[in-house]
Amino acid sequence: MNIRFFLILIASLPSLLWAVELEQSVAAPAEYIQTLQTAKTAYQQALVNKSAWRDTHKLIKGAEQASQQGNYRKAQQLASQAKQQALNAIAQSQEQAGTGNPDYLY
Repeated sequence: MNIRFFLILIASLPSLLWAVELEQSVAAPAEYIQTLQTAKTAYQQALVNKSAWRDTHKLIKGAEQASQQGNYRKAQQLASQAKQQALNAIAQSQEQAGTGNPDYLY
């Protein structure tokens, strides 16, 4: 009887994993929305500082497209990358403020 129980458990494991994955993807939209909002806010600040990185806007647009298609896992990943790039751009602009250009450019 124990062997039969384990065989049934092993056979049902893929469907159990699918149910857990489905539950995680249902909870993703709220987290995605928060991450995307933070990314957009940080990106706007980077634009104000004139320090926005090249791909940040593309990542934000990609996240929005992925969410429209219902792929919130990809949307969350792209929004997280955009958020990190925007925050890094702000930090870089603050770190390099007032350093000017090298003398050989003048």
